[in-house]
Amino acid sequence: MAKILKDLVLALLNATLILLAVCLFLAWKTVDRANQVADTVQETVQVVTPLRDDMQEIVAQLNALRGEIKALDTQKALADQPQLAKIQSQLDALNTRLSAAQTRIDDLADQPGQLLDQAIETTADAVATRVTALRGCVPAPS
Repeated sequence: MAKILKDLVLALLNATLILLAVCLFLAWKTVDRANQVADTVQETVQVVTPLRDDMQEIVAQLNALRGEIKALDTQKALADQPQLAKIQSQLDALNTRLSAAQTRIDDLADQPGQLLDQAIETTADAVATRVTALRGCVPAPS
C-alpha cells in the first residue's frame, strides 16, 4: 500500500512538473511573440514618420502650385485656355486625396497604441488558435 501511495505521489509530482514546463514554454513563446510585435510596431512608426514628412512637403508644393496658377489666372494670361480648369480640378482632387492620406498617416504616427492594440489582438488570436490546436492534438498548418 505504501509503495502504491508513493508511486501515485511521484506520478502526481511528475505530471505537475510536466504541466509547469509546458506553461513556462508557452509563457516564453508568448513573451517572445510580444517582443516581436513591439519591434514591429516600433519599425512601423519609424517608417510612417518619414512618410508623414514627405506628405506634408507634397501638400505644401501643391498649395504653392495652386497659388501660382491662381496668380496666372488673375493676370488673365491663361484664363482663355480650357486646360486651366482641368488642371485646377486635378489639383483639387489630388490635394483631397493627399490630405486624406496624410490624416491617416498622422493618426498612425501619433497613436502607435492603435498599432499595438491591433498587434496584440492578432497575437492573442494566434495564441488561442495554437492552444486550441494543442488541446485537440491537431498538427500545425504548414
